[in-house]
Amino acid sequence: MVESNFIQKKKTQKNLLFILVIVLVVIGFVVYNGFLKTESVPESVPGDFTDADMFIPKQEIKINFDILNDPVLKELQPFLEIQSLELATGTEIGRENPFAPY
Repeated sequence: MVESNFIQKKKTQKNLLFILVIVLVVIGFVVYNGFLKTESVPESVPGDFTDADMFIPKQEIKINFDILNDPVLKELQPFLEIQSLELATGTEIGRENPFAPY
């Protein structure tokens, strides 16, 4: 009974060691490809473009400033000062010591 239990634990440890080695190899592969491997990037010349750039239509941006001359906008008045809630209601808000128990 004890010997079979020992053999079972030994097999389990072998399986776990095998899984650990596989996981470490996968992590090493990911780290190598993601962080350590440097790829040479071709240097581009200013003004150089690829074939894909020829098919992108160039659009001109036009801003319509006529909306600012709308009479509805001219009727609006700005707020000169925003009153605090205490001044607007005329009552004191809150407690003197907010951390004191009720």
